[in-house]
Amino acid sequence: MNKQKSLIRNTLNSAVSSFSTVFLFFLLILSGRYLGADDFGRFSFAMAFVFLFDPILDPGLYHLLIREIARKKEDAKAYLSHALTWKLLLSPLVFLTISIIVNIIHDDKRTVQAVYLMAVASFLKSFKDVLRTSLMANEFFGWNASTIVIDRILLLSFGAFVLLNGMGLLWLCWVFVLSRAVDLIITLVIVFHKVCKVTIGKDIRFVKNIVISAVPIGAFYITINIYNYVDTVMLSVLRTNAEVGWYNASYKIYEGLFIFPGILCTVFMPRLSLLYKESKELFEKLLIRGMKYVFFLALMVSVNGVLLSNKIIITFFGDSYMNSIASMDILLVGALFVFSLNFLHMVMIAMYKQRVILVLAIVGLVLNVALNLLLIPRHGYLGAAFATVAVESLLFITLNLYLYKLIHRVEVFNVFGKCILSSILPVMIFVWVIPVTLIYLKLFLINISTIILLLILGYLDEEELKYLSNLIYLRKKVVTS
Repeated sequence: MNKQKSLIRNTLNSAVSSFSTVFLFFLLILSGRYLGADDFGRFSFAMAFVFLFDPILDPGLYHLLIREIARKKEDAKAYLSHALTWKLLLSPLVFLTISIIVNIIHDDKRTVQAVYLMAVASFLKSFKDVLRTSLMANEFFGWNASTIVIDRILLLSFGAFVLLNGMGLLWLCWVFVLSRAVDLIITLVIVFHKVCKVTIGKDIRFVKNIVISAVPIGAFYITINIYNYVDTVMLSVLRTNAEVGWYNASYKIYEGLFIFPGILCTVFMPRLSLLYKESKELFEKLLIRGMKYVFFLALMVSVNGVLLSNKIIITFFGDSYMNSIASMDILLVGALFVFSLNFLHMVMIAMYKQRVILVLAIVGLVLNVALNLLLIPRHGYLGAAFATVAVESLLFITLNLYLYKLIHRVEVFNVFGKCILSSILPVMIFVWVIPVTLIYLKLFLINISTIILLLILGYLDEEELKYLSNLIYLRKKVVTS
């Protein structure tokens, strides 16, 4: 199988694993309906509280292992074994810390028990994530997707059984523990079969070295998590609860869109990590291709999202959230920047430039807080949305300029300009010519016209066009046979 075909196959497998998140979404809906407000609050607290301690067990190891194993596949056993050693050593200490803190802040026994169970489930998932890195580094995306889908199906099926039979909060937490124990065993068997046998690493210096190397990556993702939620906290302090609700209704949908660049990042990271070591020319070629794909995706999501924002908000949250439409429109403009930012963050990690993105993330966090302090008191939740987009656009420009200094082959017009030009004309024509009531016809004409203009401008190179034509031919052949 050629590299282009395997890249498409890997993308499809990654999409399957990413979209299986819908199973967890359904489980949360069932939990809210059948546990009742009090127990659902306990369950939500347990998940969120335990999540705060995840960076201790995984201080950036997940991304570091994918990068290093992709480059040194023969060292997979050493990396996996010693990463597991770190997690096994830290798990009792983390559990003790969780236990002490939760008993200080909560005297409700059921809440404390739920936290204990969800902590164990979180540890099991953390062990599994170490094993999964070897599957992704070796581009076994089908097997990786299988382990994720199995986990989600187990959780939804047994969780639904527990909830529908009125077995309550603690049984639901036990479902997470048992499902993730089974899933860990299945993943371990797959890794033994496809990659290598995993033992307990005994070289403490090796453990120390990989943890120290991983910390900048972990610090970056911790900073990003704070960045993503600081505006909500500030909005709740400076304005009203209603505005927090309007903003978060739009932000949760916006946040859910990150699944799309996430799929591309998952697929491109192991291959870019390998090529950066073996062939700078092929690395740059694949990098530019990835930048084109992710920006085109961002543009399509942004244009279609803005035109459909009112329908999306009303469908998911109802008429009482009409105010969320304006903030969603602002945030969707930010998709143009944040999709590419996510991809470039992954590229920087593949190039051992994690300290660069950590510094940029810290600067972005400081700017975001400053802009929120300035804009929220005057403009409320719309100010928070604008601050998010403004900072993301600045970081997008800065990181692209830095990348351009490293790689001079990036042609700005080919990557960004052609895409923007191809969408401006259809949007200007069809938004005004087609009536508002024919929104889906309007979207179809805009999207198809944009694609046609991209082909005319040569957005896809000969290799991509050749593969696309072969793919269409093979599909027709399968259908007619």
